[in-house]
Amino acid sequence: MACGACGKQIPESVSHCPYCGAKQQDQQSSEKKTMFGYAPNPMDLQQLRQEQAQGQAQPPAPVHTPSAPAAPAPVAPTPAALEQAYVGRRVIYLLGTLDTNPNHPALDKSCMAEAEGPYRYARGHAYVAAMQARDHGTPNHSLWDVPGVGHEGGKMLNSPCGLTAVFDIPGCEAAR
Repeated sequence: MACGACGKQIPESVSHCPYCGAKQQDQQSSEKKTMFGYAPNPMDLQQLRQEQAQGQAQPPAPVHTPSAPAAPAPVAPTPAALEQAYVGRRVIYLLGTLDTNPNHPALDKSCMAEAEGPYRYARGHAYVAAMQARDHGTPNHSLWDVPGVGHEGGKMLNSPCGLTAVFDIPGCEAAR
């Protein structure tokens, strides 16, 4: 049969012309309706792939379906927008009062890190102070000292302050 749009000879079993992509109206449709528009019959696709492998057909042009408009490309936020979102977000810094080992094996000992403080507890306080010294500060950020906890995630999250921060369970003195 001939394509109704471009006139080239095409197999009767295809629903779209393999040369121009036009939907064929003269035949009984072998397509089925899906939630995304129309899906071609798998047999039509198999035949088209065989023809393409033999160099006899071109792939069909993409078909725009009015029921499924193309979504706009996402726009990446600028670094300034990301920073502003972070500053405006509610943040709780949990600092263990025993996280004071300057020789902890996982402690960053680079020059830049040492300039921030000798151990994590001091570095955490320095970071929060720097954030609060910004133009508009960080009104939604809180620093909670967690007594009796060092560099131990399980103890931090199971402490009264950790439970308050994560689950809003009362019991953290620093949260008051």
